[in-house]
Amino acid sequence: MTLTGPQEPSTQPSIVPPPPPAPRVSMGNPLGPLGRMNRWIIAGTALAGTVGLGAYLYLVDPNNPSNAYPKCPLKLLTGIDCPGCGGLRATHSLLHGDILGALDHNLLAFIILPVMLYALLRYVMAQFDRPLPPIPTRRFMAWAVPVFVLVFTVVRNIPVGPFAYLGSS
Repeated sequence: MTLTGPQEPSTQPSIVPPPPPAPRVSMGNPLGPLGRMNRWIIAGTALAGTVGLGAYLYLVDPNNPSNAYPKCPLKLLTGIDCPGCGGLRATHSLLHGDILGALDHNLLAFIILPVMLYALLRYVMAQFDRPLPPIPTRRFMAWAVPVFVLVFTVVRNIPVGPFAYLGSS
Protein backbone atom coordinates (compact mmCIF):
# COMPACT_ATOMS: atom_id res chain seq x y z
CA MET A 1 0.00 0.00 0.00
CA THR A 2 1.50 3.27 -1.04
CA LEU A 3 0.46 6.62 0.19
CA THR A 4 0.25 9.36 -2.36
CA GLY A 5 -0.51 13.03 -2.05
CA PRO A 6 -3.53 14.79 -3.38
CA GLN A 7 -4.32 14.13 -6.99
CA GLU A 8 -3.73 16.96 -9.41
CA PRO A 9 -6.73 18.00 -11.44
CA SER A 10 -6.75 16.94 -15.02
CA THR A 11 -5.75 19.59 -17.48
CA GLN A 12 -8.09 18.09 -20.07
CA PRO A 13 -11.20 20.27 -20.58
CA SER A 14 -14.38 18.44 -19.64
CA ILE A 15 -17.40 18.82 -21.87
CA VAL A 16 -20.52 19.42 -19.83
CA PRO A 17 -23.79 19.83 -21.68
CA PRO A 18 -25.70 23.05 -20.93
CA PRO A 19 -28.67 22.71 -18.61
CA PRO A 20 -32.03 22.28 -20.31
CA PRO A 21 -34.07 25.47 -20.70
CA ALA A 22 -36.51 26.19 -17.92
CA PRO A 23 -40.15 25.52 -18.78
CA ARG A 24 -42.11 28.60 -19.82
CA VAL A 25 -44.47 29.62 -17.06
CA SER A 26 -47.14 32.24 -17.50
CA MET A 27 -46.85 35.16 -15.08
CA GLY A 28 -50.61 35.49 -14.68
CA ASN A 29 -51.33 31.82 -14.06
CA PRO A 30 -50.12 30.34 -10.76
CA LEU A 31 -50.62 26.78 -12.03
CA GLY A 32 -48.23 27.13 -14.96
CA PRO A 33 -49.04 26.27 -18.53
CA LEU A 34 -52.31 24.40 -18.72
CA GLY A 35 -54.27 22.93 -21.54
CA ARG A 36 -57.23 24.79 -22.94
CA MET A 37 -59.74 22.42 -21.33
CA ASN A 38 -58.17 22.74 -17.87
CA ARG A 39 -58.30 26.53 -18.10
CA TRP A 40 -61.98 26.43 -19.01
CA ILE A 41 -62.66 24.06 -16.12
CA ILE A 42 -60.84 26.26 -13.61
CA ALA A 43 -62.43 29.49 -14.82
CA GLY A 44 -65.85 27.90 -15.19
CA THR A 45 -65.73 26.39 -11.72
CA ALA A 46 -64.80 29.73 -10.16
CA LEU A 47 -67.58 31.54 -12.03
CA ALA A 48 -70.17 28.81 -11.49
CA GLY A 49 -69.40 28.70 -7.77
CA THR A 50 -69.77 32.45 -7.47
CA VAL A 51 -73.00 32.52 -9.48
CA GLY A 52 -74.36 29.56 -7.51
CA LEU A 53 -73.61 31.19 -4.17
CA GLY A 54 -75.06 34.47 -5.43
CA ALA A 55 -78.24 32.70 -6.57
CA TYR A 56 -78.57 30.95 -3.21
CA LEU A 57 -78.08 34.26 -1.42
CA TYR A 58 -80.62 35.90 -3.73
CA LEU A 59 -83.25 33.21 -3.11
CA VAL A 60 -82.70 32.44 0.60
CA ASP A 61 -83.11 35.43 2.90
CA PRO A 62 -80.42 35.66 5.61
CA ASN A 63 -82.72 37.93 7.65
CA ASN A 64 -84.83 34.86 8.47
CA PRO A 65 -83.16 33.13 11.45
CA SER A 66 -84.49 29.70 10.42
CA ASN A 67 -82.46 29.70 7.17
CA ALA A 68 -79.19 27.78 6.93
CA TYR A 69 -76.68 30.59 7.29
CA PRO A 70 -73.83 30.53 9.79
CA LYS A 71 -74.02 32.82 12.75
CA CYS A 72 -71.07 35.07 13.58
CA PRO A 73 -69.16 33.44 16.47
CA LEU A 74 -68.06 36.81 17.89
CA LYS A 75 -71.63 38.11 17.84
CA LEU A 76 -72.94 34.91 19.47
CA LEU A 77 -70.33 34.89 22.23
CA THR A 78 -69.95 38.59 23.01
CA GLY A 79 -72.78 40.47 21.31
CA ILE A 80 -70.18 42.61 19.50
CA ASP A 81 -70.44 43.19 15.76
CA CYS A 82 -67.32 42.12 13.89
CA PRO A 83 -66.38 44.01 10.69
CA GLY A 84 -68.17 41.38 8.60
CA CYS A 85 -71.40 41.20 10.61
CA GLY A 86 -74.29 41.97 8.30
CA GLY A 87 -72.25 41.27 5.17
CA LEU A 88 -74.51 38.45 3.95
CA ARG A 89 -77.61 40.54 4.60
CA ALA A 90 -76.01 43.52 2.83
CA THR A 91 -75.19 41.36 -0.18
CA HIS A 92 -78.73 39.95 -0.18
CA SER A 93 -80.12 43.49 -0.13
CA LEU A 94 -77.80 44.57 -2.96
CA LEU A 95 -78.85 41.59 -5.08
CA HIS A 96 -82.45 42.73 -4.62
CA GLY A 97 -81.60 46.35 -5.45
CA ASP A 98 -82.13 47.63 -1.90
CA ILE A 99 -79.14 49.94 -1.52
CA LEU A 100 -80.37 51.63 1.66
CA GLY A 101 -81.01 48.23 3.26
CA ALA A 102 -77.50 47.13 2.34
CA LEU A 103 -76.05 50.31 3.84
CA ASP A 104 -78.03 49.60 7.01
CA HIS A 105 -76.60 46.08 7.36
CA ASN A 106 -72.90 46.70 6.65
CA LEU A 107 -71.33 49.83 5.22
CA LEU A 108 -68.03 48.04 4.67
CA ALA A 109 -69.68 45.71 2.14
CA PHE A 110 -69.68 48.55 -0.39
CA ILE A 111 -65.87 48.46 -0.35
CA ILE A 112 -65.31 44.72 0.00
CA LEU A 113 -67.79 43.39 -2.59
CA PRO A 114 -66.40 45.29 -5.61
CA VAL A 115 -62.85 44.35 -4.61
CA MET A 116 -63.85 40.67 -4.35
CA LEU A 117 -65.62 40.74 -7.73
CA TYR A 118 -62.62 42.36 -9.39
CA ALA A 119 -60.31 39.77 -7.80
CA LEU A 120 -62.51 36.99 -9.20
CA LEU A 121 -62.53 38.57 -12.67
CA ARG A 122 -58.76 39.02 -12.50
CA TYR A 123 -58.30 35.36 -11.54
CA VAL A 124 -60.53 34.12 -14.36
CA MET A 125 -58.83 36.33 -16.94
CA ALA A 126 -55.40 35.15 -15.76
CA GLN A 127 -56.44 31.59 -16.67
CA PHE A 128 -56.46 32.71 -20.29
CA ASP A 129 -53.24 34.78 -20.11
CA ARG A 130 -55.22 38.01 -20.24
CA PRO A 131 -54.04 39.59 -17.00
CA LEU A 132 -55.90 42.58 -15.65
CA PRO A 133 -53.98 45.24 -13.78
CA PRO A 134 -53.75 44.74 -10.02
CA ILE A 135 -55.63 47.00 -7.67
CA PRO A 136 -53.28 49.93 -7.09
CA THR A 137 -51.92 49.92 -3.58
CA ARG A 138 -49.43 52.04 -1.72
CA ARG A 139 -47.09 51.13 1.10
CA PHE A 140 -49.09 52.92 3.75
CA MET A 141 -52.12 50.73 2.97
CA ALA A 142 -50.45 47.79 4.71
CA TRP A 143 -51.19 49.45 8.03
CA ALA A 144 -53.99 51.88 7.02
CA VAL A 145 -56.47 49.19 5.95
CA PRO A 146 -56.25 47.15 9.20
CA VAL A 147 -56.44 50.35 11.25
CA PHE A 148 -59.51 51.46 9.27
CA VAL A 149 -61.20 48.08 9.82
CA LEU A 150 -60.37 48.17 13.54
CA VAL A 151 -61.73 51.72 13.93
CA PHE A 152 -64.84 50.74 11.95
CA THR A 153 -65.34 47.76 14.28
CA VAL A 154 -65.02 49.89 17.41
CA VAL A 155 -67.19 52.73 16.12
CA ARG A 156 -69.96 50.42 14.87
CA ASN A 157 -70.29 48.98 18.39
CA ILE A 158 -70.88 52.37 20.06
CA PRO A 159 -74.63 52.40 20.70
CA VAL A 160 -74.92 56.20 20.81
CA GLY A 161 -76.05 58.78 18.27
CA PRO A 162 -74.96 58.39 14.67
CA PHE A 163 -72.62 55.51 15.51
CA ALA A 164 -75.57 53.23 16.27
CA TYR A 165 -76.46 53.33 12.57
CA LEU A 166 -73.20 51.52 11.68
CA GLY A 167 -74.13 48.43 13.70
CA SER A 168 -75.57 45.47 11.84
CA SER A 169 -79.28 45.57 12.36
